[in-house]
Amino acid sequence: MAMRILIVDDSRHVRTQLKLLLKSGGYTNLVFAETATEAFSYLGIESPEKNDAPPIDLILMDIIMPDIDGINSCRIIKTVEFVRDVPIIMVTGDTSEESLQHAFEAGAMDYITKPLRKVELLARVGAALRLKQETDARKARELELLKATMQLERANQQLEESIRMLERMASVDGLTGVANRRYFDEMIMKEWRRAMRLSQRLSVILI
Repeated sequence: MAMRILIVDDSRHVRTQLKLLLKSGGYTNLVFAETATEAFSYLGIESPEKNDAPPIDLILMDIIMPDIDGINSCRIIKTVEFVRDVPIIMVTGDTSEESLQHAFEAGAMDYITKPLRKVELLARVGAALRLKQETDARKARELELLKATMQLERANQQLEESIRMLERMASVDGLTGVANRRYFDEMIMKEWRRAMRLSQRLSVILI
C-alpha cells in the first residue's frame, strides 16, 4: 500500500508545488488541508470514533497558518496517542534558530525550507517515511510478542488448573468423594515430619 502524505499549507501555490514535486518522486497518495483545523478533522483527533479515513504516514506542515500555527499544531498532534508516531516535517520560509528550535521541541522531526528544492524535499520525505515504516514494523513485532506472551500465560494457567484437577482426582475416591489411601500416606508423612521437627506427638485414630 502506498504511503499516505498529508500536506497542510494555506498557500494554494505551495500545495500545488508540493504535489508536483512529490508526484515526480513517486509519491501519489496525497491529502491536502488548508488549515490545522481541517488537518485535525482528517486525522480524527476530535472524534476518533467517527474517523474512517485511511491512516496518514507523514505530515508536511507550514509553520505560519491562519488558525493554529504549525508549531502549536505539531504539539497538539504529538499529544494524541494514535497519531503520535506520525512524523511531521515543517515546510517553512522562517529558518530562524528560535523558530526551528520551537518546532523541534514541539515534536517535528525535520524541516524543509522555502523555496522548495526537489532533491532536498524527496530526500527528507524518503527518510521520514522509512522511519515511519521501521516504527510500524517495531510496533507490529511488539504487538505479536504481547499476544504470544498472553497466549502462553493462558496456556500455563490452563495447565496449572489441569494439574490441580488431576491431583484432586488422584487423592479422592471417585465414588464416595472421601480422601483415599494415597492422600492418607502423603498427609501422615507430612505430619510425621512436622511432629519430629517440633518434638510433638502424633496420634492416629482408627474408626
